[in-house]
Amino acid sequence: MYLTKESLRSNEKARFILIKEDASNLFGMKIFKTLIKMFCKEAANIVIANYDSSKEDISYGLDTSNINLEYMEEFGAHLSTEWVKNTLSIDILEERILSFEGVVFIDSLTSLLIHNGVEKVYKTLYKLLNTNTKLQIVALVCPDVHDSYENDLLDRLSTTTLQVSSDTKLQSIVHYGSGKVSCLQLEYQISAAFEFTSLVDAKFVLKKSPSQQPDPTANLTFNLRLKDEEVKAKNELQLPYMKTSDEAIVQSLIDNDLYDEEDPDDDLDI
Repeated sequence: MYLTKESLRSNEKARFILIKEDASNLFGMKIFKTLIKMFCKEAANIVIANYDSSKEDISYGLDTSNINLEYMEEFGAHLSTEWVKNTLSIDILEERILSFEGVVFIDSLTSLLIHNGVEKVYKTLYKLLNTNTKLQIVALVCPDVHDSYENDLLDRLSTTTLQVSSDTKLQSIVHYGSGKVSCLQLEYQISAAFEFTSLVDAKFVLKKSPSQQPDPTANLTFNLRLKDEEVKAKNELQLPYMKTSDEAIVQSLIDNDLYDEEDPDDDLDI
C-alpha cells in the first residue's frame, strides 16, 4: 500500500522493486511506467535500461520533458562503440550505475538473466545495492520464463515484489529489514496518464450482488403454479366445511345432496 501513501525516493522498501508479469500478457508494463511517473514527480534522477522496449514505447503517454531522465542508449552514447555490441552485458550495466544516485529502471531483467546467467546477475545487483546506498532499482521480469531457482534468488534480493496477475489485480510482497514479510492482495486502476486512480486492499472491496428470494416452487415435480383464472376459481370455491370466527364448525350442504339422518356418513362422496 506504500506505493500511493509514502514517498518512494530513498524508501528502504523501494530499494529494489521487482515487477513480475507473465510473458503472455505484459500487464506489468503499465505498473512499470506508472512507477516511472511517480519517481519523476519526486524529481529523482532516472536511467532506463530499455533492453526489450524502444524509447518511444516506454515514453509514450509519459510527460517527462522537464525531468532528469535518460535512456541507456543516450546514457552510454559518449562511450566507445563496444557499448553497442555489449548492450546486454551485466558488466556494462554495473559500470554505468556503480556510482549513480537515483533510480534505474530495467526492462527487462529476463533479458539480462538469459544472456548473463542468474548467479552473475544476482551477485552484480547484490553488490550494487550494498555498495551504493543512493541507488534504487525497479525491474520487470517474466517469472514463467525462469525456473524456481532463478525466481527464488530474485525474490530473496528484492525488497518489494509486485506480482501482476491481471489488468486490475496484483499481489504486493514487502520484505522488511527486520525479516518481517507482509503480503497484500490489491486491486488497482491506472489512468491513461499512467497514474494510480485506485489502489486498495482487495479484502476491503465490497462486492454485493442483488439478493434474490428463493422460489419454493422452482424445482418441484408437480406444477403448483396457478393461472389467474385458476386462482379466481379457487377463491370462489365453497367448501363443504367452513370455520367461523367462534371456532364452531358449520356444515354447508351441497345442493341436491340427499342427507340420511340414520346414516350421516352415507352422504359423503368418496
